[in-house]
Amino acid sequence: MTSRRQALKTLAAGTAGMALLGGGLVAGTTPSLAAAPARRQVTIGGKRVRVFDVHGHCVFPDVAPLVANTPLATTLDDLVKTPGLVMGPERLAYLDKEGIDTQVLSINSWWYGTEEPVAREITNVDARSSRGLAIMAQAYRELKMEDSAVVTLTRLLSTDPTNPRLQQDVVRQLADVANPRVARPVIDTAVMLNPGEPDLLKLRWLILLAVKDYKEAFQQGDELIRLDTSFADTTYFIRTAAAYQADSQFQKAAESASKGLQKFSGQSSLTYIQIASLKQAGQNQQALEALDKAEAGKIPVENSGFLRYTLLKDLNRTDEILPAIQKLIAAGDTSTTLRQALLQIGNEKLQAGQKSKLAEDYDAALKVLMYADSVTTGATKAQAQFLQGAVFVTYGALKLEQAQTTKNCQLAKDAKNMFADAQINLPKGGATAVDAMRRLMGAVMQLDPAADATIKQLCK
Repeated sequence: MTSRRQALKTLAAGTAGMALLGGGLVAGTTPSLAAAPARRQVTIGGKRVRVFDVHGHCVFPDVAPLVANTPLATTLDDLVKTPGLVMGPERLAYLDKEGIDTQVLSINSWWYGTEEPVAREITNVDARSSRGLAIMAQAYRELKMEDSAVVTLTRLLSTDPTNPRLQQDVVRQLADVANPRVARPVIDTAVMLNPGEPDLLKLRWLILLAVKDYKEAFQQGDELIRLDTSFADTTYFIRTAAAYQADSQFQKAAESASKGLQKFSGQSSLTYIQIASLKQAGQNQQALEALDKAEAGKIPVENSGFLRYTLLKDLNRTDEILPAIQKLIAAGDTSTTLRQALLQIGNEKLQAGQKSKLAEDYDAALKVLMYADSVTTGATKAQAQFLQGAVFVTYGALKLEQAQTTKNCQLAKDAKNMFADAQINLPKGGATAVDAMRRLMGAVMQLDPAADATIKQLCK
């Protein structure tokens, strides 16, 4: 019985020199089989053109002994019955009819999904066959056998270790099927064997970034630019700056983005990285100035409004924070973060009023918290209402004290109204601060009668 290996060798010998020719003939066939009708002539603008089909599938029934007694035997039988797939007069007649002068064939590509032992036996005919190993690697990939694919791709590279095109293809496939760390030693060897090869160096740079070997990646990037300045495109600057960020070198990230902007002025991604990196480096003022410059130049910056808010907050420019938040919300922002920030600002202004005992500080707190009440829902709204109630208690106590000191009837009435507002707002948010709500309500219960007495005394 003929073994698969013998069948393959016989097939290889029998089909040697066989190729599809432009005249509708198959080299190595007899004239009687090659006879075909005149080929359709394809013209463009009245001029004859040659037609190339760059991907056509073709089946050779002669491989039947190779796949005998395997699941692929049934597949081959079905494909042989498909009109036009088998190489022969019918296939050539089809090419002539369609006007195809040259066709690149994918021969018996249906066996990629075969079981691993059969694929291995096929490649074992020539252990160093680059085509065989490439097909073997593809079969392993189809079968999701990534470790075996990695080994086979490495074997493939060893067949021609100084071929940069082959190395580039293999390393890309390695990066696709496995952890980039698997591709690292392969690309290192390829670069060593092909010093100064730009495509390999660029691929190594990408792999170094992927495996987070940032120090080597930065050096590799610098070498690439020395070899070819055109490599310093927007992608290079964006990836390099992002790598510096990931490596916590925020000042370097900002510098890299700035260099990119010198070459590609107004590039939005580089602008954002520059601003974000300056902020991360603690240079908030420079970051804000860069943001101002970008907005003045109408350069779109991702999350520019929120970035401005955080910068103003870090710079403690409180008078500018509220307008920045209001602008974001007016533009459609629905985030909880901004609304929580409003509560924080309102609470800070309440504390400032308690410390300064100035009406303007309390008025500022009420302005912020009433706005927060108008743009929030749920628990955040309840917190805004509770804080309003707290302001009314302490602000009302201040007005009552001033009314009694200055004998001012209107101040006493203002205090009375504030105690009434406190009794409305405190319970709305009391669930968020139960103990504080009880203390404040207890204070109101004492202050409210005092306000009544003061009004009775002063407002006659």
